[in-house]
Amino acid sequence: MKKIFLILISFYSAGSGLAKTTQIKNHFYPKEAIIQAILDHKQLQQYFHPEIPGRVPLVLSNHGIPRRLKLKKFNKDVLIVADRKIKGAYLRFTLFDCKNGNYCNIAFEYPIEGVTGGTGVYISSDGSFQLEKTEISER
Repeated sequence: MKKIFLILISFYSAGSGLAKTTQIKNHFYPKEAIIQAILDHKQLQQYFHPEIPGRVPLVLSNHGIPRRLKLKKFNKDVLIVADRKIKGAYLRFTLFDCKNGNYCNIAFEYPIEGVTGGTGVYISSDGSFQLEKTEISER
């Protein structure tokens, strides 16, 4: 089993014009921007293989995420699809837990490559956030 562990201390600003946010206990967090940052995470790129037929556009399971999100990967819109309609490669968020409003635990999988991963996200009141302790592993 190959395991990659990365502590990522980088800030990603959600921007004041972010149209899609979600409210949890009177606190807004930029779910769309967080998911986009995970899709763009440098350690995840090696598994997407856009050169393989059927991998572009990226398919994202709607498990736990709204379909209305506007996400991009490989200069194409990400398709957000119900699990029962998915055929082929897809990425699924298995955990997106933001109960306290300023911290989220997130887990995801990319089954076609045998990849699982997770990250913690600190969120500021201004909507900026920081991914930390991102871990990606292959089965």
